[in-house]
Amino acid sequence: MISKLNSAGGVLPAATRVFLMSLALLLTLLLVACGGGDKARPSPTAAPTSPSAASPSPSPPALSAGDIAIATIAVGSKPWAVAVNPATNRIYVANEFDGTVSVIDGVSNTVVATIPVGYMPWGLATNPETNRVYVVNGGDDSVSVIDASSDTVVATLAVGDLPKGIAVSPAANRVYVANSRSANVTVIDGASNEVLSTIAAGQEPTGVGVNGGNERLYVANLQSFTVSVIDGATGNERAILSVGDAPQAVAVNEDTGLAYIANGESATVSVIDGADDEVVDTIPVGGGPLSLALDPKAGRLYVVNAADSTIGVVETASGKVVSTTPADGMPWAVAVNPDTNRIYLAQRLSNTVLVIDGGRLQQATSPATIGVDADVDDNDDGTADNTATSLGAINSCASVDSGATFDVDIFVTDLARLRVWSAAFHYDPSVVSVVERDVQMLLAAKPGSQVKDQSLGDAGVSGSYDLLASDVSDEPAAEESGSGVLVRLTLRAVAGGVSNLTVGDPFLFPFQSVESTASAFVAVDEECPG
Repeated sequence: MISKLNSAGGVLPAATRVFLMSLALLLTLLLVACGGGDKARPSPTAAPTSPSAASPSPSPPALSAGDIAIATIAVGSKPWAVAVNPATNRIYVANEFDGTVSVIDGVSNTVVATIPVGYMPWGLATNPETNRVYVVNGGDDSVSVIDASSDTVVATLAVGDLPKGIAVSPAANRVYVANSRSANVTVIDGASNEVLSTIAAGQEPTGVGVNGGNERLYVANLQSFTVSVIDGATGNERAILSVGDAPQAVAVNEDTGLAYIANGESATVSVIDGADDEVVDTIPVGGGPLSLALDPKAGRLYVVNAADSTIGVVETASGKVVSTTPADGMPWAVAVNPDTNRIYLAQRLSNTVLVIDGGRLQQATSPATIGVDADVDDNDDGTADNTATSLGAINSCASVDSGATFDVDIFVTDLARLRVWSAAFHYDPSVVSVVERDVQMLLAAKPGSQVKDQSLGDAGVSGSYDLLASDVSDEPAAEESGSGVLVRLTLRAVAGGVSNLTVGDPFLFPFQSVESTASAFVAVDEECPG
């Protein structure tokens, strides 16, 4: 239902209005935090050319990984490693203190099996082609081979001393294990579950990655601050490359031939060009980068910064960090499913795995922008250019005749996650008035949304129209992100003149800062200014 104003109403005193809006917002946040309201869903009630610098919102706490998580899944004690099989949408978590692997179903986000393995499981890798999972047991120098179709261990293989890192080449059906104390790499045949060979590496090899396209290995040597580049087919060393201090995690992009090395004590990621066997870039990240996960489809590299308790997002095309998000439970390992754009973050303090949508994580620390589109029907064809979840041409001014009614949109861009929003719409009441509003827009776009319109309005006289809407559903999937229309307002041109249209005091919950608000104009019985 579109909410209409009662123009016969009087104007509340300013102090009373502020109190009522604050009270309504507080009650709304409490309702949302408690996870719902009634189940009856009500029926439905751009950047200007020169955005104003007015009305930046207060700086709220940064969103944490827990804030934006789709699910938080309890696993075993002290999760150390996590791996994904995109073919089955199963996630595997190595629990160091339990000596187990938790199996998570990526659809239901629940643990569906717990598999006993060896002592102190420190590494995981999957082979989507054979549906096998390989677990490095650092405490007993072994690798457990799991048949993922039955969630059972089908073989246990002896490897080198104090194994830590592991990588799988599905194309060759080979498994590579970095043995830190014996300074070598064990090569396992995935078909026969037999050790084929042992390849010498540098001092304390801790991480290993493989490019299955050319069977090239990248071994991170923790103590020698180097990476050994090895031809996996022959076992011959191609190069030894100096990187940052304490390299310990490796991710390889087979499409570009680039290898990424997390340097734990340098707070950097080294980028190696596989064509020339040379370091071509060094990317500053957070403190103590410990784990990497690459999503080649999204062009993103996810970095767990253990010393900072954050997860960073690197845009691989530019080599720049585009966001850094706090994680409170001691983040330790990360994996990604490129097919679903879901990120899995293992946290050692809380013994949990966070499930995060990749889009939310990239936006988590980015501020939003809110603005006014003064001419919703730019083509004059009776169809709005904007929809609830997409923006067309944004116009900073509209010219209308006296007595005409017309729509304007209050829009938002770069939204990370939305449950509640409020704002004040400011205008000149001698030129225009507000006659209708529709908040069943972006906030109501997803199935399961239950949007309540708790706006106070202003009786069309004061020139400050208070807006408040909330989604009180208990469905996390109903939360909105991206860009779209918060509210569509129908205005009436009262008399000739020009009115500025601005948004003041914007508030987004869960807390996200608003970098700027973009204003617009409406000109009645005259041309737009400028």
